[in-house]
Amino acid sequence: MCLNLKEKLQTSPLFKTFVGVFSIVIFGILSGAFIAEITINGKIEWGSFYKATSFYLLLFCCLLMYFYFRLQFNFEESIEKFKDDEYCKAYMRKQCLPEMAKKTNKLIKKGRDKNQLKDLMSDLNL
Repeated sequence: MCLNLKEKLQTSPLFKTFVGVFSIVIFGILSGAFIAEITINGKIEWGSFYKATSFYLLLFCCLLMYFYFRLQFNFEESIEKFKDDEYCKAYMRKQCLPEMAKKTNKLIKKGRDKNQLKDLMSDLNL
């Protein structure tokens, strides 16, 4: 469930739009509430900001937005890496070769072609 939500937050234009619009509305409401809370007798008393509940809610929302944008940044950065051919080859080695080695190992134990892993590696240009 959490992985699915993370994936939707990273890739879904609808979720991105919802987060953007929702955050603007929430920040607007909390900012207005914050000013109302620290206004005493028509004057803003900045010295009492730490007593306002809305200040802590704003701070919490800022932290949530930070983590959301950090998640987006990491996702976009990981996509950018695939523009580099060397990174793609290294990724294939890391992700695919162990799986191919396991499959080839099973075939070798059954007495089948022992050069299959080499052939697969040459096919992948690794």
